[in-house]
Amino acid sequence: MLDRSTYTIDMTALGFAADPYISPEGHYSVDAVACGTGTIATCYVLTATPVSSSPQSKDTKCTTLILDSFGAKTATGSTSTECW
Repeated sequence: MLDRSTYTIDMTALGFAADPYISPEGHYSVDAVACGTGTIATCYVLTATPVSSSPQSKDTKCTTLILDSFGAKTATGSTSTECW
């Protein structure tokens, strides 16, 4: 943001090998999307989704973890308020 006045949603531009990024253990796929309006991304949302071949995919309590550029942490699943 400081260098370009915009956020990137390309995980490879952040130094990761792939977009979406797969966690070292292979449990989560992490991807970024831009939020805001216009052509400049003024905020972002990171979403960690369990990889289908991972044991984490069977966790129904905390399925997807979400973090935005404002620091808000949310999740999906049956106990989503307890995931973070």
